[in-house]
Amino acid sequence: MAGSLLLALFEFSLIRWIRSGLPAARIKMGTGYFFPALGGSSEEALWNLVHKPWVYPAALVFPLEKLWPALQNLLFSGLFPLLSGAALLPIYCTWLPHQLGNHFNYHRLLGYYSGFILGPIFVATVVGATAAWTRVGPKKTRLLAAYILFVVSFGLFSIGAYNTKLMPSVWKTIVPKLIPLIPPESKLWCEGYLTPHFALRRYIKYLPNSFPNQLFEDDLYMPDQVLLSEYWMRISEPAAVARVMGFLRREKFEIVFQEKDLILFQRPGVAPLKGSLRPAAALAVGVDF
Repeated sequence: MAGSLLLALFEFSLIRWIRSGLPAARIKMGTGYFFPALGGSSEEALWNLVHKPWVYPAALVFPLEKLWPALQNLLFSGLFPLLSGAALLPIYCTWLPHQLGNHFNYHRLLGYYSGFILGPIFVATVVGATAAWTRVGPKKTRLLAAYILFVVSFGLFSIGAYNTKLMPSVWKTIVPKLIPLIPPESKLWCEGYLTPHFALRRYIKYLPNSFPNQLFEDDLYMPDQVLLSEYWMRISEPAAVARVMGFLRREKFEIVFQEKDLILFQRPGVAPLKGSLRPAAALAVGVDF
């Protein structure tokens, strides 16, 4: 527990240093935000580690709703990790920082957070299932196989892994056709999930799901092109969608590409020259946007 905390404190201090030029009041970052049960600040969390060590094991289970994700993962793995012996240790090491955190964020293992524990729990499940297979005897292996298939299938479908609204699989065929339409020198506002495709350009802003958003609004510029998706519209706050779409209509942006749920808007009169990088025109938040 102490090692997890010290690593978190180091990461927070590094992020604070990188973000030192931004107004700290609008940045949710620090021990008090991610680990409120351990203390309101890094200093208080360290003090509790020495003087009130019981705070840490208590943070693993309170509020009680924090236990549900851990139980859910065990149930969806058929409880086989409990039979895996030493293979449980990597699970514990990766699960611990999540479980110490606040009950509405990391411990839920949503999105890419689940990648931290997916590998260890898969290995432990295989090890535990193998141990169970050797113990039940040949007459019960079919029953055990049916149980494994049922548990794994139930876990996958219950979390909506095949819900196309969560991650449009059609993007894998659309994006290669779309990328050549966005020159490297274009000033771009982009659907967040597609920003890695354009990460090396000078001017790029990912579209946030709500406003105010400091990382988007600081040094905001007039875009040449705006790439968004109906998926972004579904998961974003209605006020954010209305603000972005209202800006596009007011500035008379035109749709130059649309397929499935991806839409590319372009500002009238924009004709980027290959190899040139014109300075971006600044936008005043609250006035121009």
